[in-house]
Amino acid sequence: MMVVDIILWLIFAFSGIALLVAFVGYPLVSHALARRRPAQPTVSSITPRVTLLVAARNEEASIAARLDNLCELDYPNLDIVIVSDGSHDDTAQIAARYAGPGVKVVQASEPVGKTAALNGAVSELPEGAEILAFSDATARWAPDTLRNLVRPFDDPSVGAVSELVRYEYPDRPISNGFR
Repeated sequence: MMVVDIILWLIFAFSGIALLVAFVGYPLVSHALARRRPAQPTVSSITPRVTLLVAARNEEASIAARLDNLCELDYPNLDIVIVSDGSHDDTAQIAARYAGPGVKVVQASEPVGKTAALNGAVSELPEGAEILAFSDATARWAPDTLRNLVRPFDDPSVGAVSELVRYEYPDRPISNGFR
Protein backbone atom coordinates (compact mmCIF):
# COMPACT_ATOMS: atom_id res chain seq x y z
CA MET A 1 0.00 0.00 0.00
CA MET A 2 2.91 2.39 0.68
CA VAL A 3 4.32 2.09 -2.83
CA VAL A 4 0.95 3.04 -4.35
CA ASP A 5 0.71 6.06 -2.05
CA ILE A 6 4.21 7.20 -3.01
CA ILE A 7 3.46 6.81 -6.72
CA LEU A 8 0.22 8.77 -6.38
CA TRP A 9 2.01 11.49 -4.40
CA LEU A 10 4.74 11.69 -7.07
CA ILE A 11 2.14 11.97 -9.84
CA PHE A 12 0.33 14.71 -7.91
CA ALA A 13 3.59 16.59 -7.25
CA PHE A 14 4.72 16.30 -10.88
CA SER A 15 1.33 17.56 -12.08
CA GLY A 16 1.56 20.54 -9.74
CA ILE A 17 5.07 21.37 -10.92
CA ALA A 18 3.98 21.05 -14.56
CA LEU A 19 1.09 23.45 -13.94
CA LEU A 20 3.39 25.96 -12.25
CA VAL A 21 5.85 25.82 -15.13
CA ALA A 22 3.06 26.20 -17.70
CA PHE A 23 1.18 29.03 -16.03
CA VAL A 24 3.95 30.87 -14.17
CA GLY A 25 7.36 29.82 -15.45
CA TYR A 26 6.68 30.01 -19.17
CA PRO A 27 5.08 33.49 -19.06
CA LEU A 28 7.93 34.82 -16.90
CA VAL A 29 10.62 33.44 -19.20
CA SER A 30 8.73 34.69 -22.28
CA HIS A 31 8.43 38.16 -20.77
CA ALA A 32 12.13 38.25 -19.89
CA LEU A 33 13.16 37.13 -23.38
CA ALA A 34 10.82 39.64 -25.03
CA ARG A 35 12.42 42.50 -23.09
CA ARG A 36 15.85 41.57 -24.48
CA ARG A 37 14.81 42.32 -28.08
CA PRO A 38 14.05 45.72 -29.56
CA ALA A 39 10.32 46.40 -29.51
CA GLN A 40 10.10 47.91 -32.99
CA PRO A 41 11.95 46.86 -36.13
CA THR A 42 13.23 49.38 -38.63
CA VAL A 43 10.37 50.22 -40.98
CA SER A 44 10.06 52.17 -44.19
CA SER A 45 7.63 52.61 -47.05
CA ILE A 46 8.50 49.65 -49.26
CA THR A 47 6.31 47.92 -51.83
CA PRO A 48 7.68 44.44 -52.49
CA ARG A 49 5.63 42.06 -54.64
CA VAL A 50 3.01 40.46 -52.38
CA THR A 51 0.91 37.40 -53.08
CA LEU A 52 -2.19 37.31 -50.92
CA LEU A 53 -3.73 33.88 -50.41
CA VAL A 54 -7.36 33.80 -49.30
CA ALA A 55 -8.60 30.50 -47.92
CA ALA A 56 -12.27 29.78 -48.64
CA ARG A 57 -14.50 26.78 -48.17
CA ASN A 58 -18.21 27.15 -48.87
CA GLU A 59 -17.98 30.94 -48.58
CA GLU A 60 -20.38 31.91 -51.36
CA ALA A 61 -22.08 34.38 -49.01
CA SER A 62 -18.87 36.33 -48.33
CA ILE A 63 -16.34 35.76 -51.13
CA ALA A 64 -17.58 38.56 -53.41
CA ALA A 65 -17.46 41.10 -50.57
CA ARG A 66 -13.94 39.89 -49.68
CA LEU A 67 -12.73 40.28 -53.25
CA ASP A 68 -14.34 43.72 -53.53
CA ASN A 69 -12.52 44.65 -50.31
CA LEU A 70 -9.19 43.39 -51.69
CA CYS A 71 -9.68 45.39 -54.89
CA GLU A 72 -9.88 48.51 -52.71
CA LEU A 73 -6.44 47.93 -51.15
CA ASP A 74 -3.95 50.72 -51.72
CA TYR A 75 -1.05 48.52 -52.80
CA PRO A 76 0.68 48.52 -56.20
CA ASN A 77 2.40 45.10 -56.41
CA LEU A 78 -0.31 42.65 -55.44
CA ASP A 79 -1.36 39.25 -56.71
CA ILE A 80 -4.44 37.62 -55.18
CA VAL A 81 -4.92 33.86 -55.08
CA ILE A 82 -8.29 32.55 -53.91
CA VAL A 83 -7.91 29.00 -52.63
CA SER A 84 -11.22 27.14 -52.65
CA ASP A 85 -10.85 24.11 -50.39
CA GLY A 86 -13.21 21.71 -52.15
CA SER A 87 -16.19 24.02 -51.85
CA HIS A 88 -19.47 22.40 -52.85
CA ASP A 89 -21.31 25.71 -53.17
CA ASP A 90 -20.66 28.54 -55.66
CA THR A 91 -17.53 29.92 -53.94
CA ALA A 92 -15.17 29.08 -56.80
CA GLN A 93 -17.60 30.25 -59.49
CA ILE A 94 -18.13 33.62 -57.77
CA ALA A 95 -14.39 34.04 -57.28
CA ALA A 96 -13.78 33.13 -60.94
CA ARG A 97 -15.71 36.27 -61.97
CA TYR A 98 -12.81 38.27 -60.51
CA ALA A 99 -10.10 36.18 -62.19
CA GLY A 100 -7.79 38.09 -64.50
CA PRO A 101 -4.52 39.95 -64.23
CA GLY A 102 -3.49 39.83 -60.60
CA VAL A 103 -6.32 37.54 -59.46
CA LYS A 104 -6.22 33.74 -59.70
CA VAL A 105 -8.56 31.05 -58.40
CA VAL A 106 -7.17 27.67 -57.32
CA GLN A 107 -9.73 25.01 -56.56
CA ALA A 108 -9.10 21.76 -54.71
CA SER A 109 -11.35 19.01 -56.01
CA GLU A 110 -12.12 17.77 -52.53
CA PRO A 111 -11.81 19.29 -49.05
CA VAL A 112 -8.29 18.80 -47.68
CA GLY A 113 -8.32 21.37 -44.88
CA LYS A 114 -7.22 24.98 -44.78
CA THR A 115 -3.50 24.37 -44.25
CA ALA A 116 -3.22 21.66 -46.90
CA ALA A 117 -5.19 23.74 -49.41
CA LEU A 118 -2.93 26.77 -48.84
CA ASN A 119 0.20 24.60 -49.08
CA GLY A 120 -1.08 23.12 -52.35
CA ALA A 121 -1.74 26.58 -53.78
CA VAL A 122 1.82 27.72 -53.07
CA SER A 123 3.00 25.66 -56.06
CA GLU A 124 0.72 27.75 -58.29
CA LEU A 125 1.87 31.17 -57.12
CA PRO A 126 2.72 33.84 -59.67
CA GLU A 127 6.43 34.34 -60.30
CA GLY A 128 8.20 37.06 -58.39
CA ALA A 129 6.31 36.83 -55.13
CA GLU A 130 8.54 38.23 -52.40
CA ILE A 131 6.06 38.11 -49.52
CA LEU A 132 3.12 35.82 -48.85
CA ALA A 133 0.13 37.21 -46.98
CA PHE A 134 -2.72 35.07 -45.72
CA SER A 135 -6.34 35.94 -45.08
CA ASP A 136 -9.74 34.37 -44.61
CA ALA A 137 -12.75 34.90 -46.84
CA THR A 138 -14.68 36.75 -44.14
CA ALA A 139 -11.94 39.24 -43.23
CA ARG A 140 -12.08 42.93 -44.08
CA TRP A 141 -9.00 45.08 -44.40
CA ALA A 142 -8.63 48.84 -44.40
CA PRO A 143 -7.11 50.18 -47.66
CA ASP A 144 -3.70 50.75 -46.02
CA THR A 145 -3.49 47.40 -44.22
CA LEU A 146 -1.16 45.72 -46.68
CA ARG A 147 1.17 48.73 -46.84
CA ASN A 148 1.41 48.63 -43.05
CA LEU A 149 1.96 44.87 -42.98
CA VAL A 150 4.96 44.96 -45.34
CA ARG A 151 6.75 47.95 -43.80
CA PRO A 152 8.61 45.90 -41.13
CA PHE A 153 10.05 43.62 -43.84
CA ASP A 154 12.53 46.39 -44.63
CA ASP A 155 14.38 45.13 -41.53
CA PRO A 156 16.25 41.91 -42.48
CA SER A 157 15.72 40.49 -38.99
CA VAL A 158 11.93 40.37 -39.55
CA GLY A 159 10.57 37.08 -40.83
CA ALA A 160 6.85 37.37 -40.09
CA VAL A 161 4.34 40.10 -39.32
CA SER A 162 0.81 40.05 -37.94
CA GLU A 163 -1.86 42.68 -37.46
CA LEU A 164 -4.37 43.20 -34.70
CA VAL A 165 -7.52 41.23 -35.40
CA ARG A 166 -10.87 42.63 -34.39
CA TYR A 167 -14.21 40.94 -34.81
CA GLU A 168 -16.93 43.33 -35.88
CA TYR A 169 -19.99 41.23 -35.23
CA PRO A 170 -21.56 42.92 -32.20
CA ASP A 171 -24.59 40.65 -32.37
CA ARG A 172 -22.59 37.40 -32.36
CA PRO A 173 -20.99 35.66 -29.38
CA ILE A 174 -17.67 35.26 -31.24
CA SER A 175 -16.93 38.95 -30.73
CA ASN A 176 -17.56 38.95 -26.97
CA GLY A 177 -14.36 39.36 -25.01
CA PHE A 178 -12.03 39.22 -28.03
CA ARG A 179 -8.94 41.44 -27.74
